[in-house]
Amino acid sequence: MSWQNENMDRYMESCEDDAIRLTDMDECCIGTNQKGYLIYCYDKMLEFHINKRGYSYEDAIDHLDFSVVNISVGDRIQIRYP
Repeated sequence: MSWQNENMDRYMESCEDDAIRLTDMDECCIGTNQKGYLIYCYDKMLEFHINKRGYSYEDAIDHLDFSVVNISVGDRIQIRYP
């Protein structure tokens, strides 16, 4: 098991049942917040989409801003920006 998966298992054990977990993006998760919801790093998500999904920089930003950041309704997920 990789370092990232070991951390994700620990994060999942300590997070709320209704926390939003982004599909295939465990490596972009950097922890949990005080309310028990997962925190994702925007820069890591950007790199993930460019390097692993083949998006251009501009397309990755468009996708993240439209499809990921827009689901950040309430406090069930947190996106950390640089």
